[in-house]
Amino acid sequence: MPRNQALQQGAPMEWLHRMKPLLIVAAAVGLAVMLHLPLDALWDGRFPFMTFFPAILVVTMLSGWRYGALAALVAALVVVLRSDEHSLLLMASSTAIFLTANAAIIWLAESGRRARARAEAQAIAASESEQRFNVMADSVPLMI
Repeated sequence: MPRNQALQQGAPMEWLHRMKPLLIVAAAVGLAVMLHLPLDALWDGRFPFMTFFPAILVVTMLSGWRYGALAALVAALVVVLRSDEHSLLLMASSTAIFLTANAAIIWLAESGRRARARAEAQAIAASESEQRFNVMADSVPLMI
């Protein structure tokens, strides 16, 4: 019985851990939509995707490329659903350009994330190696 209770108590924490990137996606895209609403009136609808580029970059840097791609798709869906464009071809082409540009942004951001992770791992390995060397050097008797 205690094992079942431990499993049940551990499950919500994992659920929360898995929900964190989705919450980041929702917050970033939601904030971009909230910024888009007043700016769209100011820009007369000429830049429907403008506020979503930074949101997608932030999501990718914080949560990874999968969630960045999800944010890009959600942003495209929001813009398409809010659009009053009469030209389907114009909306389809601008959405395709938006998704292509975001694919490049996501790829670059993910490359940066991976390079940072590799550099941090190498720094940790170098620090451990230096500590092992210091221990070895301190334990060797001095020879003159």
